[in-house]
Amino acid sequence: MENNQNKAFDKAAGILRTMNIDEICERCKCVRTEDGIEIKYFNEKYEIKLPEVSFNSSHLSQVSQLIILHYLISTGKQKTSGEVVGFRDLPGGMFYYKTYSKQGPERIVKDFGDDLDMIYSVAKSLGGEKASFGDASVRLPALPLIDVLIVLYKADDEFPHEAFVLFKNDIINYLSLKDISMLVGEIATNCKKLKQRIAAEINRTMTDNNFKFEVAARPGAGLFKRCFSCNSCTISCPISDIDENFSPRTFIRQCLLGMKEKLLSSKEIWFCTECNLCYAKCPQNVPFADIMTVFREMAVEEGYAPADMPEKTERIGEISRKLNFELINHAWKCIRKSQDPDFYKNLRMYLEQGIKELE
Repeated sequence: MENNQNKAFDKAAGILRTMNIDEICERCKCVRTEDGIEIKYFNEKYEIKLPEVSFNSSHLSQVSQLIILHYLISTGKQKTSGEVVGFRDLPGGMFYYKTYSKQGPERIVKDFGDDLDMIYSVAKSLGGEKASFGDASVRLPALPLIDVLIVLYKADDEFPHEAFVLFKNDIINYLSLKDISMLVGEIATNCKKLKQRIAAEINRTMTDNNFKFEVAARPGAGLFKRCFSCNSCTISCPISDIDENFSPRTFIRQCLLGMKEKLLSSKEIWFCTECNLCYAKCPQNVPFADIMTVFREMAVEEGYAPADMPEKTERIGEISRKLNFELINHAWKCIRKSQDPDFYKNLRMYLEQGIKELE
């Protein structure tokens, strides 16, 4: 593979040496310098020295160098509409789509499908900007005349996570299908590296290694270290059925990892009803309700939540319990009177009637 790239590079370099530099710069929107050509690639400036055709950057991959050279020596003049399309919509793209998809879109969705917000931070590092398509999308300035649009969709009941990479159809005048595939592959590689770098920086600045010891020192909370993340607590939790962001296992994990700010500032720690179903199912007997109380206390003490938040939460709980009793009592009376064979089907109707009566 590397030998083939070397041959392709040498061939492209040979063609570049024979071409008029001023015409290249005008056609490709580059800048002529004293030593050669300056070009922007993902918002970074690179200089190509001529006639040796060498790049002034050691961190630019050989694949990226080859893409840039092919862009500069392009002479395509096909008439295009400027329409934004996917790879398979380009002439011949359907035949190479499977290989292209493995190089780019499949890798992007693997790295960002579960972390859509991270794509915005990564795009910013590449000189890109937020777009308004799908569940998350960004526009990246790959080359002076080539922008790349990445569109991500979250998974739902019918479809898995998906990623689409789009460009204007005039891209065929500057890059071949193989070059486009390599370009998207480079995007996937660089996005993954940036994600790892950003995540490491976030972890470095936002984790508190002493947090788990602070929690463990509180009465009733020390047993959280028994947790081995079996997920029995979350599976049995009635709140998790309603809100997928509420996960006892995740809270324990965040505590162990020192994610103090993220945990104590989350609204989800106030959702626990202290029903203790998690404790009943836990093979390690971790008293999660007690631990949640500690999280709440610490959230108030350290200013992540208002001082009257515990009182408000308890009051809401009291009202909810009374309301729950009244609604169930009303529904039970209805079923006893009517002997409704479709009780569960009509339960919502009974509850709505009860709410109206309480109003």
